[in-house]
Amino acid sequence: MMLHADVVSATPCPELAPRQAAATLHRPHELERRLRGEIARVSRHGGSLSLIALGLDTGEAVECAATDPVVTEAVAVIGTNSRASDVVGHWKACHLLIMAVATDLTEAVGFAVKLRRLMAEGGGLPRALPTASLGVAEYRPGEAMEQLVARADAAMRVASRRGGNRIATERDQ
Repeated sequence: MMLHADVVSATPCPELAPRQAAATLHRPHELERRLRGEIARVSRHGGSLSLIALGLDTGEAVECAATDPVVTEAVAVIGTNSRASDVVGHWKACHLLIMAVATDLTEAVGFAVKLRRLMAEGGGLPRALPTASLGVAEYRPGEAMEQLVARADAAMRVASRRGGNRIATERDQ
């Protein structure tokens, strides 16, 4: 399953106190490799893993490349508010995937709430960011990566259909 093929390293916003110097926006192939690796690790050793699908509420059918300012600014907001173990990848159009390692569904929803609020408030950037619709799913033992991605994507679409600037979980489908 190939997701998309752009890559960019986001520069952190100086207006925000960074917890992480920068977030790397991974190519879909690298995101897929890392997600498969983390699924294998959780399958072998236990633990939790959640995936957050973040769709920028652009209000129109816009194709966002990984290098578009709206994407790089969203990645900067994510990077300055995430852990070094979290992985961000450009998925397609104006959609990002965030792999939250060692994070259960409840914790991932809390992270998504924070990200949604920051995006709605502009993330401390001088210009407004679009709001975001977020879908959250937790890895289920024995599940294929494609199933996890599909559940996070479906939850994001539920949030978007409800008017955007919302969060939905795998339980809302």
